[in-house]
Amino acid sequence: KEAEALFVAQKAFEDGFYDVSLGLLGRFLKSYPNSPKTAEVSLLIGQCYFHQNKFLEALAQFEGLLNQPAAKPIKDALLYWMAEVHFKGNSFEQAALYYKRIVDEFPQSGYLASAYYSLGWCLFQQQKFSQALDYFKIVEEKFPKEPQVKDTAFKIIECLYNLKDYAALKQKAKSYLKNYAKDAPGLAYLNFYMAEADYYLNNFNDAIDEYAKVLANKGDEKIQALAKLGAAWSNLKLKRYKEAQDNFAEIRMEALEKRSQCVLMLGKAILMAETNRFNEAGAIYQ
Repeated sequence: KEAEALFVAQKAFEDGFYDVSLGLLGRFLKSYPNSPKTAEVSLLIGQCYFHQNKFLEALAQFEGLLNQPAAKPIKDALLYWMAEVHFKGNSFEQAALYYKRIVDEFPQSGYLASAYYSLGWCLFQQQKFSQALDYFKIVEEKFPKEPQVKDTAFKIIECLYNLKDYAALKQKAKSYLKNYAKDAPGLAYLNFYMAEADYYLNNFNDAIDEYAKVLANKGDEKIQALAKLGAAWSNLKLKRYKEAQDNFAEIRMEALEKRSQCVLMLGKAILMAETNRFNEAGAIYQ
């Protein structure tokens, strides 16, 4: 009966019926207070709260269990779910502390791959791109069959972009395209990063071709505006002033963040100066 009661509660949890599962798990603890499964059941209760977005209740549940002797076999799981709560609340520094404990204290944990991956995410969110890159590389090298490995490869590309390592970015992007050629949702962003790499490596013709691929893949207005901006600057560098002017004219200022708006105005001012329209250039510089 005890095994059956737990099985039914777990099945409800796996099927997403968290209220039902909570009721069954609470009944289990009342019916079998001396069961060796009580810590596991209490962990599951916390997970139910987590999936219901009741993060304070979930955290209280996990913290209450953490130092109980009966919970020692599931301590890595408790640390992981405590980290997940903090991650959901954008407390990336606090979340990283718990993920790091799993990495340091539980080298055989089933949560190890996820902990490395999430640790990389936390550091990325804190703009510690070099440290984030190290953890993402560990996931890729040590856990090649884990489901996170595809997203990890893309996060490595984003780290390299933020670190301005454009040669490594191009190499990694080509590898990603080879392995995940059918990844349509991320393709526009991948082409954008490749275009940016070529731009900063002074391969302006290649950059224009790659920006064009981004623009052909209709989607996120922000990435489209940035691709037009990149194409305009590439044409400007190549002294193709007509093409640059056409590119600049297509960009909606409000589609760009403030820093990129400045880049747009600067490009327009340079274009005016290069084509001897000095009054217009002066006004934009002003």
